[in-house]
Amino acid sequence: MISKREFNEKIGDRIADILLNIIHDNSAEYVDPIQITNYICRKFQATEWEQQFFFARVVNEFVTARPAMWHIESRKMSRSKPRGFTDEEKEDLK
Repeated sequence: MISKREFNEKIGDRIADILLNIIHDNSAEYVDPIQITNYICRKFQATEWEQQFFFARVVNEFVTARPAMWHIESRKMSRSKPRGFTDEEKEDLK
């Protein structure tokens, strides 16, 4: 049996994968919340009410999170870049 922590981490990983796929620069132009909502509703055989008040909201939240996620990814990338040469590297260049 899976523990509560493992279960939540598994869900967290899947949500992170979804967000990363949505913000990926090469595919961001293809993100269409209406098409995604319609597909999910067909998959779950959702009623019109469920589509309007639940699935559309969930998809919208993921899609509108894209600019914030771009900012987060950009900040993470800038932190991982070297800020300059170390003293040893400067000596080697001389």
